Amino acid sequence: MLGAVLGGVIPGAWAFGESGATPADAAAIPPGKELPSLGTGEKTAPQRWDRALPLGAQKVIDLGFQLPNPYEVGSTYYSGRQQVALSNLGVAFNGGAFQDASFVGFPDTRVNNQALQVQAGAWLFPFMNVFVVAGRVQGDSTIRVDVPGAGLAGFAGLDICERPPALQPELCSRTFTGFAKSTFSGRNYGIGLTVAGKFREIFVAVPVVGVVSDVVSQGTGGGNKNRTRTVNVAPRAGMNFPLGEHGELTVYGGGTYLHGDFKIDGTLRFDTSGTPIGETLDLAYRIAARPADNWNYMAGAHWSITRNWSVMAEIGFGESRSNVIVAAFYRF
Repeated sequence: MLGAVLGGVIPGAWAFGESGATPADAAAIPPGKELPSLGTGEKTAPQRWDRALPLGAQKVIDLGFQLPNPYEVGSTYYSGRQQVALSNLGVAFNGGAFQDASFVGFPDTRVNNQALQVQAGAWLFPFMNVFVVAGRVQGDSTIRVDVPGAGLAGFAGLDICERPPALQPELCSRTFTGFAKSTFSGRNYGIGLTVAGKFREIFVAVPVVGVVSDVVSQGTGGGNKNRTRTVNVAPRAGMNFPLGEHGELTVYGGGTYLHGDFKIDGTLRFDTSGTPIGETLDLAYRIAARPADNWNYMAGAHWSITRNWSVMAEIGFGESRSNVIVAAFYRF
């Protein structure tokens, strides 16, 4: 059966779909108001840093800059939809051997997925945060399969569609269409890092996340298991807006790169009664899938309510992928 494992890297998802790797992970650590500056700024009174991390913290403190609490835990929810591209198609008809069949079409394949992840991390250096993620992913997908009768006849070794048009059977002008539908669920886990810096109220950050997802799909033709590996990179830049006693608001924008490849397989049965093929046609397929577009755009906001608590929301848009991410973090 079809195992749609794409979507978006929570980047399993791949958010790529079932992968569990989504842009959520990449956005999970938006830089806060206390990141070290990339340039000079006002110095404050020196203090002693009493934490093991980040490495080199005291040198930064001695320069008069503040650092955020070094450790964090959080939770992220991702919901997205994306189109996928299929390639390297192999099909087998009525239990035969798998062969290349480029005449079979898979137009407009889309995946919807949701993922919930927990995250734990720490600032290893004043400019670098490292973290691990784990969670669950679920969703659904529909793949349309078009099988032209003329191509099918040729694949079966019949020359009936090579005759003059007036002598060709109806099969040669028909296209058999089926829909492979599936739901999927599974778990994902991964690691990531964010490199970030700040100059006055402007910040830049580049999160990178790698996620592995183990997904079980159920749908047309039965069920199967898939493992996917995805990589998500989400460079962004923005500005910090002090809110006085209400903390600080960070508004940012950027792009999200999502890469991952996986295999899917399944079976479909077509009604071919009244044709030289027979009463039914069983089609088994194996195919490689990936995001139709690796890049899309993103915009979001991160609210540092206190030194310990913060929340964020982000949307992804453009090209063939859209998503929404919300998250909350506790830093200590």
